[in-house]
Amino acid sequence: MPRRFFLILSGVALAALATACLPREAKDPDQLYFAVEVTEGGSKVGAPKLVGFANHEVSVEKRPSENAEPEYQLMMVPREEKGGYELSFKLWLPSGWKEGRLKLAHGEEAKLAMGDGIELKVLLMRVDSPEFRLLMAERPAKLTI
Repeated sequence: MPRRFFLILSGVALAALATACLPREAKDPDQLYFAVEVTEGGSKVGAPKLVGFANHEVSVEKRPSENAEPEYQLMMVPREEKGGYELSFKLWLPSGWKEGRLKLAHGEEAKLAMGDGIELKVLLMRVDSPEFRLLMAERPAKLTI
């Protein structure tokens, strides 16, 4: 009887160990919305609205025409952190490159002074959230023909 109990207990322990060692299903990265405002010397340079994924680079550039030099280029990588996201930025303006980091939680807006009168204002939201749906409901879609 004790041997049978030991075998059953060993089998249960082995099954639990095997289950714990199975690879876990990878979580898809959060889809994120960014409302960004770029200012230089108090003047607005651009205000892109972007959608991207956590842990993936999101980039945008503004050109006055197809063959012209860009007015700005912005690259950012939002990394998932406990309770929010750490965003690293690279911004190019005709005055040069600037870099910075900012920590934001879902629904939070913050400003980042990058030096030389250059500032980024960023709002971050998870796309799959009631707050994002409310924001989109408040802004009627523009139809261009």
